[in-house]
Amino acid sequence: MANSLKAFNLPFNSLADVEKFEQTPIEQWVPYHSVYDAFCATVEKFVDKPALITLPPGDPMGEGIPITYRELLAKANQTANLFLSAGLKKGETVTYLLPLCPQAYFTMLGAEAVGTVNAVNPLLEPEHIHGIAEAANATILIATGQALSPELWEKAAYVIERMPNLKAVYVLGGDKECDGKKIFPLDAETTKQDASAINGPLNDSLDDVIGYYHTGGTTGVPKLAPHTNRMQLSQIASSGFGLGYSEKDCLLAGLPMFHISGSIVVGLVPMLNGITLVIVSPQGFRDPLVIGNYWRLVDKYNVTVLGGVPTMMSALLNVPVGDADISTLRAGLTGGSAAPIEVLKAISEKSGVPMLEGYGMTEVTCFTTMQPQQGEVRFGSVGLRFPFVEVKAADID
Repeated sequence: MANSLKAFNLPFNSLADVEKFEQTPIEQWVPYHSVYDAFCATVEKFVDKPALITLPPGDPMGEGIPITYRELLAKANQTANLFLSAGLKKGETVTYLLPLCPQAYFTMLGAEAVGTVNAVNPLLEPEHIHGIAEAANATILIATGQALSPELWEKAAYVIERMPNLKAVYVLGGDKECDGKKIFPLDAETTKQDASAINGPLNDSLDDVIGYYHTGGTTGVPKLAPHTNRMQLSQIASSGFGLGYSEKDCLLAGLPMFHISGSIVVGLVPMLNGITLVIVSPQGFRDPLVIGNYWRLVDKYNVTVLGGVPTMMSALLNVPVGDADISTLRAGLTGGSAAPIEVLKAISEKSGVPMLEGYGMTEVTCFTTMQPQQGEVRFGSVGLRFPFVEVKAADID
């Protein structure tokens, strides 16, 4: 491709740095009309670099399985073609109930390219999952099979029974659940598809809705928030700048994909900056084995950014660094809810890097403010606004 993503890891010390970043229009920072096109350009630059490394379940220090950027694009293309072959059209949605695994990334990239993706928290009650899938206009469901999780399959079956208009259901680890008529094994059907290109209409407009993410209910009743190509591309630039992301970084991916922290902050944004993501476990950072080996994983994979929610940071305070070399860490980030100042101070001291907070909303794709990575650290502060973001303090009463 003629265009390419710019490097976003510029100095971020003050509001003046934000304003300097804004002197270049966002369209020049990310010169694409779709997330898929931007990802293809990233793949051209980092062809054989690992995009994902999946650690073996139950053995986080075991040998990880890498997926290169080239291979990830091939899987995204196959997944998109799978959805097209099932009759997915623009304006229709792929809802998925998956643990943290490579197939979740394939689904996100493939669905966003040709339809709309809708990641749902599999821990929700079945009736809530059904309500979200209905509201999102889901016509394809990606489920987790009985062999992997009887509980998750029961929830999927509840949805399938109540949504007769589903065009297809694809099951991760699917076997006896699959009838060959509407319900199929996900991996087997995906590998049948063309990996070289997407053979159908793409979401090629900046204003195409490519994602529906349900809010967590922190500030009100949970609802679906639409994401467009424009929104996610803008976040790639602004979060890339705010976090100082570059291809030299490596992150542990342990946040759930149904939340924007997992799908955007530790998903699309780093991937489109050429970063390697290490998928720690199907349970993510909820896996006690991962938390217990966290500092050793930082050492093994030369992790550069320490990131997670406040409860995870609190748990890490109880894990000794031991003889792990964590000198590759350059920054720390937490969000999702307000972190106690004492936790921020303690984890900063333990890790050797300042633990900074970012604030945002699902409705605006992700972050809107963050403490500057190289600037003054003020624990408990919302920090500075991101480029191209307007922030206003208002009394709504």
